[in-house]
Amino acid sequence: MKKWHICPHIAPSCALNWHLVPDEQSEGEVTVVTGFLPTWWARNYGIIINEEWHINPEVRRESLIHMEEFLQERFSRLPNFFCGPGYKGSYPIEFAYGCELVPALFGCPLVYSADGYPFSNPLKLSQEQAIRLETPNLDNSPLLKSLWTIPPEQPNKRVTGQLGVEGVLNIALKLRGEEIFIDMLNDKPLACHIFEVITETLIQLVHKIRKWQDPQKNMPTYIVTSNCTVNMISGEMYQDLLLSYDLKLAHAFDIFGMHNCGWRVDPYIDSYAKIEDLAYLDMGGDTDIARVHKAFPQLSLTFFYPPDVFRRQNPDQIYTEIKNIGKAINKGYILLSDLDVGVGDEQVIAAYEAIRDIRGLA
Repeated sequence: MKKWHICPHIAPSCALNWHLVPDEQSEGEVTVVTGFLPTWWARNYGIIINEEWHINPEVRRESLIHMEEFLQERFSRLPNFFCGPGYKGSYPIEFAYGCELVPALFGCPLVYSADGYPFSNPLKLSQEQAIRLETPNLDNSPLLKSLWTIPPEQPNKRVTGQLGVEGVLNIALKLRGEEIFIDMLNDKPLACHIFEVITETLIQLVHKIRKWQDPQKNMPTYIVTSNCTVNMISGEMYQDLLLSYDLKLAHAFDIFGMHNCGWRVDPYIDSYAKIEDLAYLDMGGDTDIARVHKAFPQLSLTFFYPPDVFRRQNPDQIYTEIKNIGKAINKGYILLSDLDVGVGDEQVIAAYEAIRDIRGLA
């Protein structure tokens, strides 16, 4: 039976996302994953990621085709540089509505930018509104219908890309605002109700997405939950109030992973270790990698390289740092995400040369 693992990727002008690849692809290797911010695309190629890009699939497709071509011209000689999945002849859902899809399904108003990702304004639900919170009706959502209604004249188009679905605490902050932290201290039943509704929504939504993407069930189901804001609470509070919902997500899918942005995961390692067969884990610069290896000996780790540090370093410094990180994680991924104007090609090339030399490639 074919085995699969979660692979991070950053599509053109998109934030970090994930897809499944067979284990034989990049197994046992360290791979660099690179992505550029919308501002980089606007400055270098005049490509604008605005509201029309998100709501109009044809605009999005044409833009992604051009961006994929530009990346191929510029970086395809680098080993394993992800330029895109091949957007020509496809129906791309790539990062439509950014990270704000689920908040928008709950009613958060979307705000678009001419040179950045969409943002959703928090609902700041009152206590009474939070008590009445329930899972949105996903079958009748105009937003979802607009996403996965392939035009009748193009019934056989490949679906390419991934949607951003976020994580429990991230979404709770959008719904309740900062009051969610007060709830976690003073009204745990209310906080747990909000978390439960969000968790059930994520399970329903992602299963719908996977069924639409893979109607023949050729691949396992999977989800990567985004714990970007978990570092705002203690490890103890995470274990007491949020771990059970991540466990519920893990049990609802065949393959489960956890995204932590570029933060230090040490306070949460013992809790994460309770998740059986955790298939993906990313972390930031101050994390004790040896401790993570000990807790998850079979896991290929993913490490964030801070974009502000990357921008300031010269190619020789980047080469040395990337090589050291690659040796420390042994196998997995190094993320060069959110690269912006001011990063030179020679800096990117240095990172890939470091990994090439680790592998002993010519």
